[in-house]
Amino acid sequence: MNSTPSASFLALQGALAQELFEALPDKLRTRLAELPPVVKRLEEQARRLREAPNDGGSARLASTLAAMEQLRLDLLRLRTGTGSPDDLTRDLDAARAVGDRIGALLDAQREVDAPAPTPASSRLPTPIP
Repeated sequence: MNSTPSASFLALQGALAQELFEALPDKLRTRLAELPPVVKRLEEQARRLREAPNDGGSARLASTLAAMEQLRLDLLRLRTGTGSPDDLTRDLDAARAVGDRIGALLDAQREVDAPAPTPASSRLPTPIP
């Protein structure tokens, strides 16, 4: 059985977090304005990790999904009055750090996977004998 989350699941996680964020009072939304872009970035990174698995990719995907889930749970706690904005701010900082780390790894992987440039000597015209 494949334990990789579906694209629908990833989109739903992001949509749920966005919906919970939008339900916050204006003052909190202003304070936590960085949350939607962080969630969107994590969602995109999770999609990239899901589509191009490689060594360590499942661990990276798990970290990304855990960061998204923690933010969603913090938003739920805020909504129910059992959480604090400070908790969410702390977890937002942690999620941003996960996103930065995963982003750097994905960028490095993209560079490794890119075709090597053609050496200049092989681009020279072949002399006619």
